[in-house]
Amino acid sequence: MPSPTSWKPRADGAPSPLRVRGLTVAYGAEPVVDDVGFELAPAQLVAIVGPNGGGKSTMLRATLGLEPARDGAEVEFFGRPLAEVRRRVAYMPQREQIDWHFPARVIDVVLMGLYGEIGWLRRLRGEHRDAARAALDRVGMLGYAKRQIGELSGGEQKRVFLARTIVQGAELFIMDEPFAGIDAVSQSIIERELEALRDGGATVVVVHHDLVSVLRTFDSCVLLNRHVRGTGPVGEVLTAERVADAYGGVVPLALVEARQHERFHRTV
Repeated sequence: MPSPTSWKPRADGAPSPLRVRGLTVAYGAEPVVDDVGFELAPAQLVAIVGPNGGGKSTMLRATLGLEPARDGAEVEFFGRPLAEVRRRVAYMPQREQIDWHFPARVIDVVLMGLYGEIGWLRRLRGEHRDAARAALDRVGMLGYAKRQIGELSGGEQKRVFLARTIVQGAELFIMDEPFAGIDAVSQSIIERELEALRDGGATVVVVHHDLVSVLRTFDSCVLLNRHVRGTGPVGEVLTAERVADAYGGVVPLALVEARQHERFHRTV
């Protein structure tokens, strides 16, 4: 098996948005993720990919302190512990982790993203509501601002929570399966906004399942199945050999066709 690639720090010495070393999470005696390590480059769209059950969501949640990791793990955000830079990091959980029956309007859900800045007990000002409306407008959901969040479709709910994430003005965005179970319109809007965040200088980390979409849209990826099987630019990581290693010997046909298409267009 080829050894995983790794990113190097920038020449200007700026710390990585997320650096992980020796991260192990176990339920009982069996590790779900085992001795995981990687380092992200700034201003990149980064996909976390691998088979179902490979530990992608568990690994990201553990970096955020939402899952217990074994002693010895090193996790740094911008070269510091998360507690010291929490305002620079935004997290969008899986849809299944959210109580959609909670009686909140769409605009209220987005405003929750600002509570880290303004505090839970302080009064909302007009500028906060303007920022929430602007974020909803970016994802095409401003017209739904007064609707109850539970009344929306799955794709619309994802777009609202993306707006809630965007409004935080973070430098590192961590998103757990934002493309799962959504319509084509929502997928296009979310892809566009993730690219806009990256182009604005942020690092965006996304748990994703569609390898062809990763190859087309993302800059870099972490290929994970309990262990890291490769990290770096998508074109270097999503090879048949590495993907087969991570997916138990299986290489999705769509990925093979996409790589063949890519090679063809590079030669014409």
